[in-house]
Amino acid sequence: MAQTTSFFGLISGSPKLEYNITGGSAFTDASGELVSVTMPDNVREVGAVHTLDGDLPLIAPGKIQEGQMRVRGIYTGASTGFFQDALAAYQNGTAMYFRWYPAGSAAGRYRYSSGNNAVGSAGSATNGACYVQQRPVPAVDAETAAVFTYEVPIMAPGFTGASL
Repeated sequence: MAQTTSFFGLISGSPKLEYNITGGSAFTDASGELVSVTMPDNVREVGAVHTLDGDLPLIAPGKIQEGQMRVRGIYTGASTGFFQDALAAYQNGTAMYFRWYPAGSAAGRYRYSSGNNAVGSAGSATNGACYVQQRPVPAVDAETAAVFTYEVPIMAPGFTGASL
């Protein structure tokens, strides 16, 4: 197979993370204040059993496990934005819903939505609701000239992908 010439970088791909805190259909683009997004692995359980006859196991797919998503952002100190919404979701125990576009939102690219709704509209507490696991706190280090950032660990039920 020849080496691919179809790939994306930060500029050509324009990654985007959108979130929703109401369960409605309007999402907010947080890309301008985010540094990185690590999607959860959401491993599918697979059961296995051996019979008395035969050498190989019989295997069957099971349920998908929850996984941890990690979002790292720039601390702006603003009274609105992803940091404030994630902090409120943590403090109140309320859901957040996500749509992730690793190569941008142009036609033909892929979007991953939390839950099993590939269309990407927010669902219910049983379909796509993600929960902030730890209070976001800006990291500050007097020994470096770094920009203040924060990290948010988020428990996610899984993501479903679909082409735009």
